[in-house]
Amino acid sequence: MESVSQSRSTFESLADDLTQVVEKVSRSVVAVNARRHLSSSGVYWRDGIIVTAAHTIRRSEDISVILPGGEMVPASFAGADPSTDLAVLKISSEGLSVPEFGDAAQVRVGQLVLAVGRGAQRGLNATLGMVGVLSGAWRSWRGGLIDRFIGLDLALHPGVAGGPLVNAQARVLGINTSALSRNVALAVPVSTVDRVVERHATRTNSGRG
Repeated sequence: MESVSQSRSTFESLADDLTQVVEKVSRSVVAVNARRHLSSSGVYWRDGIIVTAAHTIRRSEDISVILPGGEMVPASFAGADPSTDLAVLKISSEGLSVPEFGDAAQVRVGQLVLAVGRGAQRGLNATLGMVGVLSGAWRSWRGGLIDRFIGLDLALHPGVAGGPLVNAQARVLGINTSALSRNVALAVPVSTVDRVVERHATRTNSGRG
């Protein structure tokens, strides 16, 4: 039978591990100011590119981003794909790092995951949960092709949409959203995000679509 001290040691070890995961990925997570009163979260996906949730972008101009160190910098709208609830912003900053990415094909039901976000006022935040349901490629209610259905058994705090879903190795598995399903929070997998980024990252205009 496990002793109280052994249980405490296991709990403390888990707590330390979770803290380290959040700290590592936090260098890639920003707050996005693109709607009134409430910021959303975003991920520094590649050099000069931030990905966030499209439903949180309410304007295509006067967008700003809050970096991990608290600095606020301007960002430009590169494009959005409402069918996958993804939006792409461009930014010029040396204060961010691109995260490590995981393979959504390796995700399993019951796997512990973290939804990480950054708020304009309350800063870094995280929610612990697990992958609740998985299936193959599917079409969103707006017709977008998403490579895997990743349903999450966790609560997305206000402003966390657009932030990363992270595994125990601090690898990003996808972008969190609450706009593609009425019943469950979802993560749009990395491979789908990459397609949307490729489509919009080279655009120079600020039009939607």
